[in-house]
Amino acid sequence: MFNKTSANILQLKIRKEAFLEIINEHLPWEDMLIGFQTRVNRIPNVYNSNFWYHFTNIYIKKKAERYLKDCSACESFVQSIDALN
Repeated sequence: MFNKTSANILQLKIRKEAFLEIINEHLPWEDMLIGFQTRVNRIPNVYNSNFWYHFTNIYIKKKAERYLKDCSACESFVQSIDALN
């Protein structure tokens, strides 16, 4: 994977669609870590808090807008369980 060096290395493999949405919308980079959007390889294997702090708190736009899609799947699930009882 990586050659042994004295440098700090952070390699991110990110789904193209997820990365473009994060960049275009100035969303927090930690959003890429949700689900299976990103694979992170680090040498040394330590969490770089300054890097993530910048892209989660400074880089983002002032007003982040998020929305939840109302699919009512949970309500359908609850009703189907109630029907079994």
